[in-house]
Amino acid sequence: KPDFTFEPGSNGVYSAPQSLADLNRAAESQEIEWCDLDLTGAMTKRVFLARCAEALRFPSGFGGNWDALADCLEDLSWQAAGGVIVHWQNGGAFARSVARDFSTALAIFTDAATYWSEEGRVMLVLLDEPTAGVNPTLQNEIGERLLELPRRGITVLLIEHDMGFIARLCDPVIVMAEGQVLTEGTFDQVRSDHRVREAYLGRRAA
Repeated sequence: KPDFTFEPGSNGVYSAPQSLADLNRAAESQEIEWCDLDLTGAMTKRVFLARCAEALRFPSGFGGNWDALADCLEDLSWQAAGGVIVHWQNGGAFARSVARDFSTALAIFTDAATYWSEEGRVMLVLLDEPTAGVNPTLQNEIGERLLELPRRGITVLLIEHDMGFIARLCDPVIVMAEGQVLTEGTFDQVRSDHRVREAYLGRRAA
């Protein structure tokens, strides 16, 4: 049985963990809808919006534009009463092909998560490696979107391997090895921890 509970206060946009099984089971036990948004091959705004409509079962009259997306995400009356988790899969091509559209979509989902937090309903958005392969300009835009969430009182769990990105966004930083928490602290603290160097670079590096 999952040992955690989804709460509206934790609404937001997150990097997806490598294993989603526990999250999926927890969502099912709490009657929260799980939607896989598969963006494989989606390289335009039109295709992205169509995939959203399919994955989230938008009404047949969906307008296929950003305003219509925002309206539907703040309605969702056809979804499970407990809330919704949207897992963006394989979105790297979309981010690289139309960076501005990716940033706009991320902002709309962020606003929707904030709206549902205020309404007392769960909405989580999980992104698979949101900065993988994107250019520095877009990476900065994604970082700014993520930094907005804590300012709104929303906790962000960011799972990432880009050390510069982590240094800019994360406090505290938690390092895991073999499924266990190795250490926790500021970026500089964990970077200088000999256990971290040993775990990732070997004993000689430590």
